[in-house]
Amino acid sequence: MVTRQAKKEAARDLIKSYEVSESRACRVLQFPLSTFRYESRKIEDTELVERMKYWAEKRPRYGHPRIHEMIRRDGHMVNHKKTERLYYNVLKLTIRTKKKRKRYRCEMRSPIEMPTLPNEVWSMDFISD
Repeated sequence: MVTRQAKKEAARDLIKSYEVSESRACRVLQFPLSTFRYESRKIEDTELVERMKYWAEKRPRYGHPRIHEMIRRDGHMVNHKKTERLYYNVLKLTIRTKKKRKRYRCEMRSPIEMPTLPNEVWSMDFISD
């Protein structure tokens, strides 16, 4: 008995066959009573996932924030964290980003013009005080 489900079944068998209480059966199996009594309240998100798929196919450049807004406009009251989780984990969607192109300068560099007269160009060297 390794899994929680197997321990839960074993506790139910103990309760049925030996007519012991839930707490006694769980104590014998070293199984938490809260885990034994736990019932999942997970809500199926099939309608929400289908709507997200629809918007993702219709607007491929939309990310999860925009899809979340479109779903809210459709009338679904859903948290942005849930839409983000469904977008990345359930639907496995990501936006393809374009690679930036390297731009080359078109203009040719002009050569440095040499001064023709004395005192036409001044420069200083600030390497030391």
